[in-house]
Amino acid sequence: MDSVKKVKKSLGAVGQKIQKRKVANDVFITPLPLAKLQIDMVVSDPWEVWMDPFKNDGSYFNQFPDTQYHKWTEILEGRDFFTFKGEVDVICSNPPFSLINKCIEKFVELKPRVISILIGTMNVTPRRMEYMEKSGYTLTQYKIASWKPIIGMAVILQWEKTDFNVKSIGTYLGRF
Repeated sequence: MDSVKKVKKSLGAVGQKIQKRKVANDVFITPLPLAKLQIDMVVSDPWEVWMDPFKNDGSYFNQFPDTQYHKWTEILEGRDFFTFKGEVDVICSNPPFSLINKCIEKFVELKPRVISILIGTMNVTPRRMEYMEKSGYTLTQYKIASWKPIIGMAVILQWEKTDFNVKSIGTYLGRF
């Protein structure tokens, strides 16, 4: 029992330290094989518009399927995702960890058919799961991996618009 308390306390302390830092340290370039695995999870049609909102070195963007419709933003290149306006069908990304809520809200605002993100498993929170379901998205796939920069494990979550008659792999049950 004492070891459980120590783990909870240390994880809580780590989370508080991360939240209170002055400069975010959340630029982690996704390894090409992990980005490719995430991209390959998405079933899409050739005319669909794919977007990489945080392009950086292109580990996602450069591996998108051979369609003619790819969009990207990258703040380091003067293209801010949070000011982006346009239509997209698929968002596939590893968003900045310090901006996950803001990213998820912007993803939903753009109304893509598919939202696929790579985040730490500890970032899968009740609030985020509830928000996605209330916004009309169904969790259709997930994969878990070990990736060194992540505390714990990394998870790829794929949501699809509920009105496309997609098959859910589970539903968030709420708080108990």
